[in-house]
This record gives sequence, structure tokens and C-alpha cells, in this order.
Amino acid sequence: MIKLNFQINKYYLAFTLVNKIDYLDKATKKQEMNAFTKLLLKYKDNPYFYLILTKNPNYTQWGLENIYSLNRTSKIPFELQNIYLNIFHSRLFKGILKETVEYKNLIKCEWKENLIFVKNYLEEIIGFNLPPLTYNIIIVHPLLRSGKVISKEFFIFGHPAEWSNYNTVYLTHELLHLLFDYYKIPENKISHALIELISDNELRIRLNKGGRYFYSEGKKVGHPFLKEIEKQMLPYWLNYLKRKQKNIIYFYKQLEKIIKVENSV
Repeated sequence: MIKLNFQINKYYLAFTLVNKIDYLDKATKKQEMNAFTKLLLKYKDNPYFYLILTKNPNYTQWGLENIYSLNRTSKIPFELQNIYLNIFHSRLFKGILKETVEYKNLIKCEWKENLIFVKNYLEEIIGFNLPPLTYNIIIVHPLLRSGKVISKEFFIFGHPAEWSNYNTVYLTHELLHLLFDYYKIPENKISHALIELISDNELRIRLNKGGRYFYSEGKKVGHPFLKEIEKQMLPYWLNYLKRKQKNIIYFYKQLEKIIKVENSV
């Protein structure tokens, strides 16, 4: 059985906050936002800061050039730690961290509640017993909107819940990326579309005891760039669901021959 370890990494949370501060909604206290912005501005001429603020490649390049051209690499750990510590002490970060801990606890409870359902569903769809693997999930504040596999051992997750069992569905989505890698299914548009049919759609409908493909509570579900591929795949997918004996690896290979798309992630 697959085990998920839910964690918070203060450094990654701070890194994400700095790069996605514009994602915070108007509910965030204006005074705390202004103080945090003022804190970051203090480092605008510090090249080490651009090892944290990476959303602008030009600034990051400037930081790297100054660090390496002046042979300042030995100071990187000290300078970065100093910047991070000041971020940790800010009122805005403390509030974000507190809310992230609460969010992590909520996700853990939801996942625990749905665990057996998801296990049985995945084993039915994949056609195999799930492997005894352990994955680490780094939780970020939901307003910072992150969902990405980083390595074969862990992924990042944090997003506002847009409908019932949202967290379970998208934890399963990211988990499927790792399982597909385990089963040697290539990472491309076809496999990504298949993951969305498995998790974003069919699992969502089963968990919520009703619904429709591609929409939930009036909102579109899934990546827009995969929608046409998924609609092409849908008849084959629905037939696959009717099979008593399923094999997701064989089904993917069938889709590769049928669905003609650019084979990129």
C-alpha cells in the first residue's frame, strides 16, 4: 500500500511566498503585506536575494553573475540563511505558516477518510495491486497554488478546494504521475490526459456520488490544453471502464496508436 507523508518545509514555503506573493488575495492584511514588501525591497541590490526570487530570469542572471564573477560563492549559505531568517520573522510569513499547518491537517484528515476508497479505485483502474511505496508531499499555502512532481520521492501540493474532495482528487492526480513513472508509462500529453480522466473526472464523480466529465459545480476541470485530447480519448476510456480485466499499461499503448497528438509533456 502506498503511504503519503505530509510535510511543511519552511524554506520552500518562504521561497514560494516570495515568488508568488501576487497570488495572495485581498483578505491578506494590508499592513502585513506592505511590511513584507518593504522587507523584500531591502534586498533588491543583494545578488544573493535572486537565488530566492527567481520569477524574473534577468534578475536571477544578474545575481549569479555578481556572485560568481566576484567569487562570492563561499558566502552563499550565510547570506541566504540571513535573508530566510528575516522572512521567517515577518508577521506575514508567520500568518502564512500558521494557515499552512491548518491546511496540512485538513488535507491529512481528508486523505485518511478517502484512503481505502482511492486505493480500491486505483487498483481497479490500473489493474494491479498498488506497490508498497512511500512518497513525501510538501504542503504549501493553498493561495500559492502549487501542484508539481519534483522527483520520484516527493511532490508539492497546495490549492484552494474548488469542490468537494478536491484535495483527494488532486493528490491522486500527482500520485498518478509517480505511479505512471513506476510502471514506465512515458510522461507526455496522452498520459497526462489519461491521468485527468482517471483522477480529475472519474474519481471525482465517484467520490462525490455524481457529476459530469470536464465540469464541476459550474467550473471547468483540468488543463485546457488537454481538453481536446481527453474528448478524443473519452469513448475508449468509457469502454475501458466496462472491462472486467484492466491493464493501464496496455491501455496506454493502445491510446498511443489511436490518439494523434504532439508527444510532449
